[in-house]
Order: sequence, then C-alpha cells, then structure tokens
Amino acid sequence: MGDVTDAMQTALSELDAISSAWGLSFDETAEVLGVSPTTLRRYRRRGVPPARAAVISKLFRATIILGQYVRSDRIPTVVRRSAVILGGKSLMQLARAGQYEKLLTSMGRVFDLRRVAP
Repeated sequence: MGDVTDAMQTALSELDAISSAWGLSFDETAEVLGVSPTTLRRYRRRGVPPARAAVISKLFRATIILGQYVRSDRIPTVVRRSAVILGGKSLMQLARAGQYEKLLTSMGRVFDLRRVAP
C-alpha cells in the first residue's frame, strides 16, 4: 500500500511543479491533463490514477527539459508560444490536445541548438 501512496504523492508533487513552472491556473492544469476541474479536485483528495500519473510524468520530464534551457520566469511564455517546429502549435496546445508523447519527444528538436549554429 505504501508504494501506491508514494506514487500518488509523487504524481501530485510533479503536478504542482508543472503548474508552477508553466504558470497554470487550476482550470488550465485540468485542461492540460485532459480532465475537468472536478476530476482534478478528486485527484487532489484521493490520488492520481496510474494512467494520469503517466501523463503527469511526461509533462514533468518536459518541464525538467524546459528548465535546463529556459529561465524559470520565461517558461510560462515559452509553453504558450507557437513554434514552426511544433507544426505551428504551442506546447500548451499539444498538451491540451492530449499529444503528450509528441510534446515530450519534440523537446529535443525544440532545443536542438545545432539548428541555429553557424
């Protein structure tokens, strides 16, 4: 039972880190996860189900990558800005569309500095 509780707590901690770094309101956090605000409140009370914990983990890994390349005060702007390399979408739009794997795998291309090197 302890492992389940630990995993749920980890997911909630990661979710808090994502919300903070991305500058998300409660409702935006729910949108990014693809759930209603009511469901997000339930997650906060009862824990995050494994399927949603996997989504949170992907978003958290993307947030760590963002933190390696972008100043923390700029992350909210970066995640909302559309990029040609993302098909004209923003990271927020990918997340809202449930394209979590694409969002995570795109991070390497978004920050591939070889594209801009002379």
